Amino acid sequence: MFKSLIQTSYFQVELEAPNEDLIKLIQHDFSWFPPLENAKFKMKIKLENNDQPKFRHDHFQFSFKTKQAQVLDKELVRRVEYFDGALVEYDYQAERGLIQASNNDRLHDLVLQLISSRTGKMLDLEGLHKIHACAVSLKDKVALILMPVGGGKSTLLLELLKDREFRFVSDDTPLVDTKRNVHPYPFRIGKSELPQDYPFLTEPLVKLNRSGYGAKYLLGSNEIALTVETSVLSKKVLIFGAPSENDSKIEVVNKGLAFYYLWKEMVIGIGLPQIIEFYWSFALLDLMRVMKIGFNRLFLAIALVRENPCYRLYRGPDHTKNASLIKKVLSEL
Repeated sequence: MFKSLIQTSYFQVELEAPNEDLIKLIQHDFSWFPPLENAKFKMKIKLENNDQPKFRHDHFQFSFKTKQAQVLDKELVRRVEYFDGALVEYDYQAERGLIQASNNDRLHDLVLQLISSRTGKMLDLEGLHKIHACAVSLKDKVALILMPVGGGKSTLLLELLKDREFRFVSDDTPLVDTKRNVHPYPFRIGKSELPQDYPFLTEPLVKLNRSGYGAKYLLGSNEIALTVETSVLSKKVLIFGAPSENDSKIEVVNKGLAFYYLWKEMVIGIGLPQIIEFYWSFALLDLMRVMKIGFNRLFLAIALVRENPCYRLYRGPDHTKNASLIKKVLSEL
C-alpha cells in the first residue's frame, strides 16, 4: 500500500492506496492548493482494488436507494453499495472511510466525491459556501460566472485564462463567506472534450472515466501554467451565462432573475459536487445542521444579489468576444 497526505488551506486528507499511480492522480487534483499543515478538518481514507467487495449487512439498516446505489446505516457509520460492485463505508464520527472498487478510475471517481462532499459540509458549517460557478480575478476584483451543468463554464474559463492578466480562482466551486468575500478554491479544471488550440497546455492530459457521467480531461499544474489567486476578494460581479447562436452581448439582468439563478446554483446546489450519500447522515442533529446551512445559503444569496452588479452574458460562438465582454465589465467595476 502507498500513503500520501493531501494538505490544503481548508482541509487535510490522509490517503492509503494500492498503487502509486492512483496516489499521483489524486495529488494532481489538488496541485494548485497552497499547503497548510494545521488544517482544522482532517479525513482518513483507505482505497482498495477489489472486484468483489463484501456486502455484509450485519446490524446495518436500509436507509434509501439512488440510481447508482443502495445506502445503509449503523449509528454513525454509512455503507454505500453501488450496483456496479463498488463499496464505500464511512464513519462520520471518526471521519474515516474505506473505498473498494475494481479499477483506478472508479476509486479515483469515488474518492473525489467523498472528499468533496465531506469537506464541502465542513466548509458550509464554517460559513464558507460553495457556488456552482467558475471564477477569475482581475487585480482586486472577481467575476463569478454561473452556468448550468454542461453549459460551457470550463470552456469560457480557459478562454479567459489565455489573457495572463486574469488569475484563476475556481473552475467549479468558488467559496463565499458570510461577509460576502470570495475565497479561491483552485481544484483542477475538468473538460468533457479535449481542449483544442490552447496555448499553455502540455501533454499528456489526465483522463478520468466517470461511472454514469462519461469521461473528463483533467488539467492541473502539470498541464497548464497559470497564475492562481491567493487573496480573499470583496469586489465582485455576478455573471449568468446563456448560450446564443447570435453575436455575443452582455447586459444588466433583473435582480429577481439573478436570485433565481443563485437559488439553483448555490442555495439548492444543483451542480455542486456534493453527494447526498456522503453529505447528510440523516441523524437528528445533522438534520438541524443541514437546515441551518440551507438558511445561511439563502440569506447569502439574497445579500449577493442585493449588493453586487448582476449581468446576463449571451454567449455567442466567438469565444474571444465572450471573454472580452467579461473583462470589460470587470475592469469598469
